[in-house]
Amino acid sequence: MKLWKYMLASLLLLTGCTPAGKPTETSAPVVSQEPAKNAGKIELTTLPTDMSAYMFLDDPDHVFEEVTTEESLKLFVNGTGIVIYSYETCPWCNRVMPVLNEAAKAKGVKVFYVNIYSDAFMQLSNQEKSDQIQALYTCLDPILDREKDETTGKEKPVMQVPEVVAVKDGKITAHHMGIVDGFKLDPDKLSEYQVSKSQVKELKNIYLELIDSIK
Repeated sequence: MKLWKYMLASLLLLTGCTPAGKPTETSAPVVSQEPAKNAGKIELTTLPTDMSAYMFLDDPDHVFEEVTTEESLKLFVNGTGIVIYSYETCPWCNRVMPVLNEAAKAKGVKVFYVNIYSDAFMQLSNQEKSDQIQALYTCLDPILDREKDETTGKEKPVMQVPEVVAVKDGKITAHHMGIVDGFKLDPDKLSEYQVSKSQVKELKNIYLELIDSIK
């Protein structure tokens, strides 16, 4: 599982889980359609969702609805839903997508998908990126791992993907990062799925329970 390489010492100075600032001309594009009431008490504006880069997800009628990093922060205010933080070239992310898709379909729910390295995000100014990441780290702080900062010697939160988070009325009810204990990725066989049937079953059950936590 790859770390999201933004580890910000000023994280704990933030209060609340709200989008940082108003969108600027370099922010993610605004979708022309009306937002759907797709996150419980709130509305999230979704983007055109292209999951074709995920090599093991071959369902044209998948459950994923793409939202920006900034838009996903609304969930942690008073929203309800399932969100996955991921990116297209992450080999672990590629392997969980079909399992999450199957579990969500079984429960009849959609999943918000955040590509943490989307073109729209990467085109933001450094300050805008920093603001959004700090806000997201604040929202996810209770579930993030810690590691020691080599410069300061203090512990700091780190984010790894794929991270699937269940949120109900703005509160995190469950989450799961990675695949399952015992899974080891062979980097020389990335074109192969590698996840065994028993591991798929285990992961699906984790996702089913995660989804149930917001019911």
